[in-house]
Parts: sequence; structure tokens; C-alpha cells
Amino acid sequence: MTKKKSEQRGTFKYPSQGPNPVIDLLSDTFIKKITLQQNQSRGYIYEMMALTALHQQIAEQEGIALQIELDKRVFECVIDGKQCKRRIDLYIPQLKKAYEVKSYRVGMRKFIRTQIEKDAWLLSEGEVSEIWWFLFEGATNSVKDKLTHAGINYIDVKGSKETFTNLSLLYPG
Repeated sequence: MTKKKSEQRGTFKYPSQGPNPVIDLLSDTFIKKITLQQNQSRGYIYEMMALTALHQQIAEQEGIALQIELDKRVFECVIDGKQCKRRIDLYIPQLKKAYEVKSYRVGMRKFIRTQIEKDAWLLSEGEVSEIWWFLFEGATNSVKDKLTHAGINYIDVKGSKETFTNLSLLYPG
């Protein structure tokens, strides 16, 4: 005896278990929305972790509290003759230091390549004195090579033997 298609295992997406297209549609919509919210929250949480660690590191080394902007400092830049913008995750205006926070494993995609090009431009034009990328889940070798070639510092948090609370590499003083 063969089962009807609707009764075959794997026909319906989770969490719906029955042949109800309305529930399936609502489930798919809910999953998409919750995934988007989770991704946005994760990015903000990792930025807060980086901000907290930077405050601690700077306070220990300098004995002062610096203003660190978490409100996405926007810089104007020029890439291939075109005006563009670069939003920085964390910025210390007094030192002109910028920090990019990546909460996922970073692979070489067009978006990442463009961010690196913009960061290299900001460095070459003196808009920032240093740029550091926090790679919480690591990055491919091609990304690390491109960052290094562009003069951008990075710390591979996942692949580093350093603990995240020891950020002497990020703020050498």
C-alpha cells in the first residue's frame, strides 16, 4: 500500500506536520522574520561585546575613558571614481580608530571585498589612523590576505589563542 503524497515523510516544512497550506505559509513567514531578527540582534550583541572589551582595554592602558561611537559612523569615500559611503561599527574619534565587527564566518563576497576597498581608501586618505576587524567566527584565508594587503588589522577571535578579553593587539597604546 502506497501512501498519498501528502502523507509521505518530508513533504511539509517544519514546524507544520499536516497538509495545511495556511499553517505552512504562516510558519515560513514566522521563520523568515525570526531569522532576520536573530541575525540583526546577533550583530548588535557582538558589537556591544567589542565595545565593552575596548573600553576595558583602553581604560587599563591609558587610565582614561574615551568616547567610542556605536552609532555607525558614516564616512564618505571614493571607489573607482564613484562617491560611496562606509558605515563603521565602532569608532574612537579622539584616536581616529575604526573597528568592524563580524559575527559570522567571513568569506570573500562582493560585499566584503567592497568593504575592504572602502577601508583601504579611508586609511590612504587619512580619514582613519587604523582599522581593526573583529572576526568572531573566523574568515577564509583569502579575506585575511586581502585585509593584510590593504593594511587593515584583524583579530580572528575564533581562531586565536588569545582570549577576547585580552585585546592588547587591538589597542597597542
